[in-house]
Amino acid sequence: MIQAKLVIFAYQEAGWTGSLQCMLAVACVLKNRVDAGWGEWMDVLEDTHRVEANEIDLQVNMDLADDNLRDLMAEVDDIYHGIFVDELTKPENPMGGEATCLYYCFVERPIRDWFAKHIIQSPEHPRVAQVGQMMLYT
Repeated sequence: MIQAKLVIFAYQEAGWTGSLQCMLAVACVLKNRVDAGWGEWMDVLEDTHRVEANEIDLQVNMDLADDNLRDLMAEVDDIYHGIFVDELTKPENPMGGEATCLYYCFVERPIRDWFAKHIIQSPEHPRVAQVGQMMLYT
């Protein structure tokens, strides 16, 4: 059930980009939040609205013929179980070690004031990765 919700969420958030990598990055950010102690999977999925970067202005209908959706479904179990090799949201940190992304935004969509102030402008949350038009922050 969690995996199905994760697929739906990642597709709704990033399916409009046409990028499987963006959808995988969304799912990996949620896994990072679970691993960082933000709560159990259901808590993290239900609380995403609190830290969302973008105004919700797009509704995506899931197209079961979409190859990206099928590929996302094939990868979600590995993300959920922590065996997905995540090079999207855990880039190498130039200061040593790896950076773990907990926030993301799509630059072509309107950005919430809260996100701009507390994440983008905060030195505590540097942008450390980019996947297409998706910016990722620690």
